[in-house]
Amino acid sequence: MDFFRKRQIQLELDKISEQEWEEVCTRCKSFLKKKLFNKTSFGAHSEKELGVPAFDYYFEEAVSKIFGFEWEWQFEKFTIVQQIIRIAGSLISKNVDKYRRKKENGYIETEYSDDMAYDLFDEVYDESVDELLNCIERIVREGDEFLQVHWESVKEGLKSSQIAEIIEKPVNYVYRQNEKLIYHAKTKCLTDHDK
Repeated sequence: MDFFRKRQIQLELDKISEQEWEEVCTRCKSFLKKKLFNKTSFGAHSEKELGVPAFDYYFEEAVSKIFGFEWEWQFEKFTIVQQIIRIAGSLISKNVDKYRRKKENGYIETEYSDDMAYDLFDEVYDESVDELLNCIERIVREGDEFLQVHWESVKEGLKSSQIAEIIEKPVNYVYRQNEKLIYHAKTKCLTDHDK
């Protein structure tokens, strides 16, 4: 981008009043909230990954790209709101790709949170729930004492952090137990049921 074009963009930016910037901020954050709805607890858009809340990160990055002339604001075609949304959308896509590559290369561990709306057996629900639960009960009885206490706690609806306190193990251990129960339900119970 040449000096003349940068000067044109700067003049257009200078025309935006403080009140208009507040409106721009409100509209862009509204867009980002819809775009990132239920996607910021963990993964590419989590505060852990970005260092700040996702809405702030993407908005501030998009605005800084315009002011730093890293991204040309095509003010003849797009309003400032449209341009920021386009940049934020691009940043979101790039971040997802970057996160996916890191995960594929084994640089990221699976993240869990008690705030996640996740029912342990949503993935393996079957019309014959009683048969499935009976099968899991049988597997749990054959397992160790921790697995038995864990299963009873899951049935009572306790959160992972609460289960960790009861069995006096780290929360990561509880997550592994969750995965173990899901694995058994999928491999032993559902496959036996399908036969």
